[in-house]
Amino acid sequence: MKKNIIVNKLSILFALISLPLFAQPPQEGLYVSKGCDVMIGIENPYRDYYRYNLHNYGGVNSYGTLKIEDAFITFTDLNATYYTDSDNGKMHDSDVAFTVSAKIDSPSNLSIQNYGNSMNPYMVFDGCDKFLEYTRISNVSEMLNYMKLDRYKPKKNSYYFWHYDYKKYFDFDEANEEAHNNLAFYLYQKGYNEEAEALLYQLIDRFPDRTVAHLNYADVMEKVKQKKDYYENENIDKMHYLTYIAQMLYDKKESIIPKRLHQTYGDYYPILKIINARIKQKYVILGEAKGDLNGDKKEDISFVIELADRYKIKKLNAFSSRYPNANPRIWLVWLKDTNGYTLLGENKNILEPDEYTNCDDPFDEIAIKNNNLSLYTHYWCSAGGWGQGSINYQFIYRDNVLILAGKEEHHDNRATAEGAIISTNYLTKRQKTQNTVDHGSPEGKVEWEKIDDKTPILFDDAS
Repeated sequence: MKKNIIVNKLSILFALISLPLFAQPPQEGLYVSKGCDVMIGIENPYRDYYRYNLHNYGGVNSYGTLKIEDAFITFTDLNATYYTDSDNGKMHDSDVAFTVSAKIDSPSNLSIQNYGNSMNPYMVFDGCDKFLEYTRISNVSEMLNYMKLDRYKPKKNSYYFWHYDYKKYFDFDEANEEAHNNLAFYLYQKGYNEEAEALLYQLIDRFPDRTVAHLNYADVMEKVKQKKDYYENENIDKMHYLTYIAQMLYDKKESIIPKRLHQTYGDYYPILKIINARIKQKYVILGEAKGDLNGDKKEDISFVIELADRYKIKKLNAFSSRYPNANPRIWLVWLKDTNGYTLLGENKNILEPDEYTNCDDPFDEIAIKNNNLSLYTHYWCSAGGWGQGSINYQFIYRDNVLILAGKEEHHDNRATAEGAIISTNYLTKRQKTQNTVDHGSPEGKVEWEKIDDKTPILFDDAS
């Protein structure tokens, strides 16, 4: 009997000792506090260590590494706020890095102690309890339910989370496409316009044929632009309104397009129907320009479009914030006449697909001014080279065709600050080169040379 008791005690002791050794580490994903507006994202991108991103909407966001030990997870490099006895206990920001531990209750829950010790009385989250209970959010619908608790108070760092970190925890695939759209629409309804902007941007980046998302994005961008003195693309809302209309017309749903859009963009319907008949699939409008090209005082029109085949968009990799898009881009020009529109040119060479997500999208804008058609582009990459610059094209109307009249190139090296400005006149067959230093300051004499090109370069063939 005594032997059995000893065996049972040993078994219990062994079980107690062994339990922490076999404790399951937390799943990767997003953990959200039930009592505070705090999010902790746990990632393991390389499988040899964990990394966390802490999103505290009342303070400074931080990130660092995680160490899994038994039934606890250790957070290092946390930024803290602290109390001072001399200032009536007022909270102060601090850059002091410290460590706290969270207990692993289950693969989907953890609790974190919300203070340091007597020697380091730093606080992690101002206004929260000593112990915070976190539950893992594993899908977009759960995220929407959390938002509907109305505890979310967006601060200065919220846009970064929605634009960069959100996609790390929730894949943008067809299974949750509708859920992402519902969450974005909820954010818009609640007035969280920048959050909705970031989420809708990713949604149409991944699903460019999701027609209603372009309408929602355009509505959001109208409001975002009203609160900013400057926005990088002032016509971004117009391009997505036109994209929405074009895709609705393609789907034969003209009757349910909102009347407000028909009042503003009704004159575009005929040309969009013509483009639909030519392209024969959905597309996104990247740029648009109106003006007189041939001197007949009628308003001609040009579009840069990108085909909207979602199956030509690759999965997001760990080092990019945009989806690699293999859809071709097409530059179209139409002359306005008494019978409607006549196609003047179609170029598929100048603008390549936007597949390099470590680089900026090279397209800037198109313009028609003084009977000239211009395309403005730039290049800049975060990896693969130190070059940066711009290449702009100018076309003119001659003998019922568009020909390349000139090209202006600015090349610059971010490391050495040296570069060159190259101006090519395809009408006079001469090229001017000016070397530069200090990111654009002229240096040395201007060099002139003749170019060998003997024939006009037609719009359709230009590259």
